[in-house]
Amino acid sequence: MGARNTLGLDDDLDSVELLIAIERVFDIQISDQDAAHITTMGDLHDLLTSKMEGGGEMCRSSMAFYRVRRALRAVLGEVDIRPDTPLRAIWNRAPKSLMAQAQQHCALRLPRLFYTNMGGIGAVLIAAAIFGIPILLIAQTNGWLILAFAAALTAVGITLGRLDPLSFGSLQTVGDLTARTATQNYGALARLGCRTDNQSIWQALAEVASDASETLSAQEIEPDTIILQSQFNNARAHT
Repeated sequence: MGARNTLGLDDDLDSVELLIAIERVFDIQISDQDAAHITTMGDLHDLLTSKMEGGGEMCRSSMAFYRVRRALRAVLGEVDIRPDTPLRAIWNRAPKSLMAQAQQHCALRLPRLFYTNMGGIGAVLIAAAIFGIPILLIAQTNGWLILAFAAALTAVGITLGRLDPLSFGSLQTVGDLTARTATQNYGALARLGCRTDNQSIWQALAEVASDASETLSAQEIEPDTIILQSQFNNARAHT
């Protein structure tokens, strides 16, 4: 076994969000009994492989590409779209607008885009409103002033979030968009006849887990990677 590492997730909200994301991506249900026996990413992988039935012989990436291309053409018209086509070459306006329109024509769930500085500032303001309230209460600031301060920050934060045009970020090409879409719709594509094998399940699982982790990329996640920070600390204390 290699050196132990961890996704670094908290026991409560973070772990629940990860399981919800996995259920959504793989189109399965994870019971409380299943979750109680999961400690490492290898445990999760074993659970998924036991739940993913059969599958077909079609290529998941190809299936996703044809569906993404059809959705994009419904918005853009009959333009030439290949996997290496840069997204910015076919759309020079707000990325959020393209994805919202394409989603209306795509049976698969398209990936979320990335916040720009505008959206990032909005998120910071909302967080400041949430976490600033206890500080102001401790400082015995006037209650009405606290509410007004929090409401103002929240309103500005929400407005900036809504106005944010978003960014393609790491999704530079149609191929990048396709790969991400294929990962986030693994279960749906499996039902439509794509191949399901241990390696592809692992790759999709690692990408979902890396989205939840603040410490590890998909390439750094291994079967012995411990999911929760508390479990990692306990394991390290007994070695």
